[in-house]
Amino acid sequence: MKKLLNKIDYVLRSHEVLARPRKRTRKGDAQANFNEAVSALVCDLTHCVLIGHTEGIVLTRSIALLSVKSRYKPSFIGKTLPDILDLMADPKLSLIRQEIGTREPGAKKGNLTKIWPGITLERLVTEHDIQLEDIRYRPPTECIILKSTKEGYWDQTQAINYDDTPETHSMRTEMQLINDWLGRANIGFNQSLAQVDSPVDIHNRCLIPIGGDHN
Repeated sequence: MKKLLNKIDYVLRSHEVLARPRKRTRKGDAQANFNEAVSALVCDLTHCVLIGHTEGIVLTRSIALLSVKSRYKPSFIGKTLPDILDLMADPKLSLIRQEIGTREPGAKKGNLTKIWPGITLERLVTEHDIQLEDIRYRPPTECIILKSTKEGYWDQTQAINYDDTPETHSMRTEMQLINDWLGRANIGFNQSLAQVDSPVDIHNRCLIPIGGDHN
C-alpha cells in the first residue's frame, strides 16, 4: 500500500507543478495534513474497489462545516479538502470521480458531494496488486458518538458535540479495549464456503456505539 501511496503522491506533486502551480509551497502541518487527507481518501476508495462497492462515498465540501472543530472530524480534514478533491478529480489524473453537491434555491441545506474511484486509481490498485489486508485501519477520531433525535419520520439525525463526563471517559476506555482486542483477534473467513455477493473484509472490525440525545 505504501508504494501505491508514494506513486499517487508523486503524480499529484508533478501535476501541481505543471498544471496547478501554487503561489506558496505547503510546509509543516499544511503538507502533513495534505498527505494524511490524500492517504485517507485513497485508502477509502481503494477499499471500494476491492469489495466492489459502487455507491460511492458521501462527504461535505462546505467550508463552514470543514472549518469547525469537532471531536468527530480528523484533525487533518479542513477547508482545503475541496481543493484536494478537485486536484484528484482533474481529468488529466482521474484518480477520483466526484459529483459535487448543490443547494437548491431557498433550501436550508445543500446536497452532499459523492466521490468514486477514478480509472487511474482502479488501474494502480491492480498494478500494485493491493489486497484488503494491505489497508491499515485508522482508529476512529471518536468512538463514542452522540446523535440528535428525529423530530419527524423523514428527519436525519446529526452527530452532536458533548461535554465529557466520568461516564463517557469510562465508556471510551472500554470501547478502546474492546476494539484493541478485536484488532488482535485471530479471525478468518473462507469465502469459498459461503455464498456472498462481495468480498468480506475481516479486518474491518471496529465497534462504535451510538447514543441518542433524549434531553
